[in-house]
Amino acid sequence: MPEAVEEAAEVAQDQDVQAVERFREACAELREEIRHVIVGQEGVVEEVLPRTSVFSRLHPGRGKRREDVLCANLDQLLVVFAFYRPRMKARTLDRFLIVAEERDLDLVIVANKADMASDEERKLLSRYADLGYRVLETSATTQVGLSELSELCQDRVSAMSGPSGVGKSS
Repeated sequence: MPEAVEEAAEVAQDQDVQAVERFREACAELREEIRHVIVGQEGVVEEVLPRTSVFSRLHPGRGKRREDVLCANLDQLLVVFAFYRPRMKARTLDRFLIVAEERDLDLVIVANKADMASDEERKLLSRYADLGYRVLETSATTQVGLSELSELCQDRVSAMSGPSGVGKSS
């Protein structure tokens, strides 16, 4: 390929990247959700919807705090933890609960790898259930709770979040 053609292609690609960045920034400023369809490696904007809910995190630090919107227009947030490898950390779960409460999101605690749960871990989760949080034990190995999880997600926009290795993709 001639050098001039390669340079022109690079300029065009840079302009496309800049245009996409400007579009993303404009949507973030308007706090709207972008619904798109992935076609190969390209996205096509079908519709821009007003936000009804948001699951996000704030970057700590000095100066203006920046928000990363992870999901918008959720009906529920499924926070997945494992009974075994990695074990559930109550502090991490509490952080998810705080964000969900602050954002007024319905939250379900999904405790995966239930076939490996200890009585102590079940007791800890029962405290969350006593506080009114929905707790669902699941196991990809024994299939426990999977049909209930499927029903929970039926006709609802849901997001799964949780630490790495807990079985979100299982």
